[in-house]
Amino acid sequence: MLEARRLANKEVARLGDAIVNFLVSGALTLATGRPHGVKVSNSTLRKAYRKLEQVGLIRGRPPRGFSPEDLLEALIGLLWLKGRLSLDSAVLRLAKELSSREKPEKVVDECLASVLADLLSTVGPSLLL
Repeated sequence: MLEARRLANKEVARLGDAIVNFLVSGALTLATGRPHGVKVSNSTLRKAYRKLEQVGLIRGRPPRGFSPEDLLEALIGLLWLKGRLSLDSAVLRLAKELSSREKPEKVVDECLASVLADLLSTVGPSLLL
């Protein structure tokens, strides 16, 4: 389980923002067969964060000045910086999740949370060391 306060880093969150936009754009492109270039909304990130919180992979309130979506972006940035997130494999995993749905564009939050949950269950707290 990751504690929210240990993820709080604005620079890493900005990096994670760019990464998550790329991941979702690439996955939607593969899943639908049409090019997508999306900016993942804060509500989508917030929903994905809440799903990770519900299954016990993230705990604690965001520190002052951080939103759940900032923390999720920081987590994604940190995973990549620590070499625990391959962009190619993450795009493919997310595309597979999205492809299994009737309307991929409508379930990005659920699929993103699922892929991150799988990743976090294998990475665990050692990510922050």
